[in-house]
Amino acid sequence: MELKINVNPENIRKVCHEAAAFLKSHNLIQSHINDITLAIDEALTNIFEHGYSGYKVEGIARIKLTHKYKKVYIKITDSGKAYNFKPYQVGNKSDYLDSNHVGGFGISIIKKITDEVHYDRNYNENILVMVKNIEYESNIAVSLHSKSSIGYLENGIFKIVTKKDSIINLEDAKHHFQQYIDLIKEKPEKAAFGMIIDTRNIKMISKEAKDYYISQKPLGTIAFGIIINSIFGKWLGNYFISRKKNRSQHLKLFNSESEALFWIETFRNEIDTANLKNFR
Repeated sequence: MELKINVNPENIRKVCHEAAAFLKSHNLIQSHINDITLAIDEALTNIFEHGYSGYKVEGIARIKLTHKYKKVYIKITDSGKAYNFKPYQVGNKSDYLDSNHVGGFGISIIKKITDEVHYDRNYNENILVMVKNIEYESNIAVSLHSKSSIGYLENGIFKIVTKKDSIINLEDAKHHFQQYIDLIKEKPEKAAFGMIIDTRNIKMISKEAKDYYISQKPLGTIAFGIIINSIFGKWLGNYFISRKKNRSQHLKLFNSESEALFWIETFRNEIDTANLKNFR
């Protein structure tokens, strides 16, 4: 998310509102949304009250929010007066909230509610970068079951966990896919941008089932992490990768769910919305 504004109280409120909507779309817990919008409010208020004080026209600020796995980066650039960025006594967040004061605590409260704060003065510009370590709301939207696996959609990632010694035939494959398609037809907003397929418990999969999976295009899903722990799993994963037809989709093999999840998160902003339009 990137914005360029004239710095004034009304536009500061608008920025905070848009930032909150952006962060909510990434399923952050509410307390972290509140902290980030408060940090933005304080930084912009500081620019308005001090950076551009005495200027005859409203100053300009550029705001950029970037969401990466478990982190949000906030970059604010302006051409006002240089900050007095000497070490501040870190303020108490509860004192701020109890004061009913709008803005003015500046750097001290920002340091309290974010995890990193960096400031630089470069070519008459102030560059403030804040980093917040984040957590996500638990959002298991649906759980899908079959005789060979359990699938559940959580935070935009669809996870398929095969049951012990499962044997997947064509009927199972069709059942898995149709359950997901039915969900997306009913609620397109639930489309998963990423999919984790845990193959570690598969005993056998029929050629018909493999061919069926390859022939389908999961709507909106662009990143597939396949978890393996055996020679058979590696062969199966490479089988799917070698027959991938859609260049906009990404497949990769992993030894653990955490590694697959970290990789898939890098694609969170790239959900293939074009595929969803047919079902809206």
